Amino acid sequence: MKSILLEAYKLIHGDRKKQYGTWKNNYTKAAKIASVLLGFEITAAQCIIVIFSIKIARGLLGGKRDTKVDAAGYLDGLDQIEQEIKE
Repeated sequence: MKSILLEAYKLIHGDRKKQYGTWKNNYTKAAKIASVLLGFEITAAQCIIVIFSIKIARGLLGGKRDTKVDAAGYLDGLDQIEQEIKE
């Protein structure tokens, strides 16, 4: 069985990136939508943290392997966004 981290890396730097674009572009848009719905502003990084928390909750309920892969991917995405902000 291959590593969850390797599987997540291949997905987010391959098919998912081609399909959805960069983390920054995708989650900046998502954060704008969420901000309107919530009535206060959230950042792209905060948006990813919220989604990551859903993955943690699913994992606590005995989530499937793909939940763990997704969680690892969201942490990588969070790191990518934070690096872009620093640049």
